[in-house]
Order: sequence, then structure tokens, then C-alpha cells
Amino acid sequence: MATVTAGTDLHISWMGNGHVDNGQSDGTCVRLMIAPSHPDPDFSDFRELPGGGCLPYWHPNSLSVPTTDADIEIPLQTTRGTHVLLWYWDFTDFWFSSCADIVVTDSPTRSPLGAPTQSPIFAASSHPSVETESPLAEIYVREGCTDARLPEGFCGVYVDPKSYCKSYATDECGRSTCQGADFLLPCSVPSPPPSLGVHVYRQQGCAELNTSFCTNHRAAGSYCKNYQSDSCGRSICQGDGFEFLLPCGVDQE
Repeated sequence: MATVTAGTDLHISWMGNGHVDNGQSDGTCVRLMIAPSHPDPDFSDFRELPGGGCLPYWHPNSLSVPTTDADIEIPLQTTRGTHVLLWYWDFTDFWFSSCADIVVTDSPTRSPLGAPTQSPIFAASSHPSVETESPLAEIYVREGCTDARLPEGFCGVYVDPKSYCKSYATDECGRSTCQGADFLLPCSVPSPPPSLGVHVYRQQGCAELNTSFCTNHRAAGSYCKNYQSDSCGRSICQGDGFEFLLPCGVDQE
């Protein structure tokens, strides 16, 4: 179950399932709503999340790769506790929907590997996927789950407690996938070059950097969230977590 701090963004992703970049889903909307926890909530119990009225079903990322995900804000005034997140897609005469439980808290918690437990919500599919915003998941989607840089038990922490690395099977590039997250970036997709000023960003945050830094570092539409800061007074780009910054006083290697 995903845990998210009220007033921050939750990363949500869904499987394209063959409806991406082929004209079928162009111009269609994904809607995101939330309701207090209930075994069988009524549709009237849900309220629309800010910016969740009509998200594009897919969009190209900074590498021009079609992606199906979004960062959605959980409002600060949301009551603390368990809620139900509703995802649904208006696809011509058909509607596809999925629900997932989330826990709204006052402060972030951390997993055994040190990553925030603000796990992604996976809708429109019974299969979860990896949160590609974390550095370890970035390794996974490019190199697979057998990469030596990934910690033991990666699939169980970042995908699902029951997931495991299917090291007995490989794709055409020799990479293995986590059970339930059977996708990787194409072999030909290069790793993005380091962003200009990223070493300064990891040390000091984004507030003192050029206003275009977050757009270049993350993607079009990202910005410096200078209205929030960590214990060292540093802000992060929209789409990053505070764990991306170095500990206070630590120099970039």
C-alpha cells in the first residue's frame, strides 16, 4: 500500500496495454479521484484530485519514449489515514477503471532500502510496475533486475512483496525482469547525460539554480518547488524526492 505525505505528489503509472502511440488513445483522458477508505465505496464518495480531471493517457518523456504515468498532488487538507484512489479512462464508448488503497500521513516513512515508501499506484492492470523516478529503478528499466548495482530483494521492495527477479529468462538484450513488471526500456535507448549543475543541485537544492534547470534536469513542465524544503533548507525539482539530495554537508564525489 502506497504511503504519501499530505501536500506532496504521488507518482502513478499504468500499463499502456497496446493503446500507446498508435492513434487509439490519442486525445483521451485519464481521471483520478479519491475517497475515504471503504470496502465498497460508492462513486459519489469520490472527489477529483487537483489536476486529475483530464490527464492525457500517454505522453512522451524527455527521451521521446511514450509513457503512461503522472505525478498527482494529494491535497494538504486530506484527512490522514487510508483512502481509496480511483483511476478511470474514458476510451470512446468504453470505460476502464481500477482502484488502489493509499495511506495519507503527516511525514514520509522509509523502506528498508532507504527509499521513500511513497510507492507508485498501478492502475488499469493487475500487474504492478516499477517507479522509474528512483535511481535504482532507473537502473532496472535499462539493465534489468540482475544488474549488480541493484540490492538483493530489489523486486520485492520496489515492485511488490511477492515479486522476484526472473533471472532464468532474458530478453533480446540479455536482461531479466521482475515478476509483475515485465517491461524494460528498448535496448537502443541511451542513458540521459548528466544535467548541467546537477552536482550543485544535489548539494544545495534548486533554489539558487537557473529557472530552466528543473526543466532540463527532469522534463518539460518541471519546476523548483521552492515553497518546500528539507531540514537543510533545500528545495527539489518537481518529480524528484528529497532523497535525491546529498546528506547535509556531504560533498559530491
